[in-house]
Amino acid sequence: MLTNLSEAHLGYHGSFESYADAKRRLFVRGDQAVSLAALNADDELGRRLAEEVSERGGRVFTYGTAAESDVRIESCSSSLRTGTVEIEVLGDEIEIETHLPGAYNAANVAAALALSEGLELPRDLAIEGLAGTPPVPGRFEPVDEGQPFDVVVDFAHTPVGIELTLDLARQLVSERSGRTIAVMGKVGPGTRPYQEAIGRACRAGADHLVICGSSLRGEPQLIEVPGVHAGARQVDGGEVEIVIDRRKAIARALSVARPGDMVLILGRGGRRRMMYDTKGPPGVFDDRGVARELLRELEQPSG
Repeated sequence: MLTNLSEAHLGYHGSFESYADAKRRLFVRGDQAVSLAALNADDELGRRLAEEVSERGGRVFTYGTAAESDVRIESCSSSLRTGTVEIEVLGDEIEIETHLPGAYNAANVAAALALSEGLELPRDLAIEGLAGTPPVPGRFEPVDEGQPFDVVVDFAHTPVGIELTLDLARQLVSERSGRTIAVMGKVGPGTRPYQEAIGRACRAGADHLVICGSSLRGEPQLIEVPGVHAGARQVDGGEVEIVIDRRKAIARALSVARPGDMVLILGRGGRRRMMYDTKGPPGVFDDRGVARELLRELEQPSG
């Protein structure tokens, strides 16, 4: 199955051309191809692979919004905890409600249906399985302590992932005239242009952005913050702050949230490990647990 070709893991390959070639080898090698492929018809590489696999005798099932898709997404809508997608599957109209909100998850649902059709699995069972699939921990996961605004933890850490996640958040808060407040700390290695791209994506989608430090390997937190901040300054948007300590950054975002807003804590998702020193032992830092603790502190009466 091919979902798309994006910046994710690009650093391991050096260029999009090399990355695309690595993905191509999963489906086509010389004059041979896989016997079955589920491919994204909305992606240029997916369309090209569909032709190459078919030419070599493989069976192809495409999915996406493109008119020629075997599994075509007609529409989708979301709430904080659910996603509903209307799909045409080989000419049949179906509607599925899942625990996976967002247009990107609608594409994932279509991909799973395309693969199940190719494997000739009973469609009713496939639909039932998708509808019953529990939400993925740390992927657009709400944190609810009774506060009058939404808090969501998400793994989005690439420019495309951040853009899609903040687009979904904007759709949800626009219905109640709320704002998007994002906390972002660059996770993992990356070039300065990549860090700036993250900053641009964050500020373009957030009404209020809090940039912080975050590390899986213990690198100094100050190293990557300037790149993200420089990118954020390259685009128009709302207020931008730097709060190096991640816990304090989350606390700051929660403190400025008003009823109807959505606070998005991005970059780590369900990860629980945080390194503070390259030579020291890892610490525990779970965005979800930290958010819960801070929300409870907000509820405490003053004085």
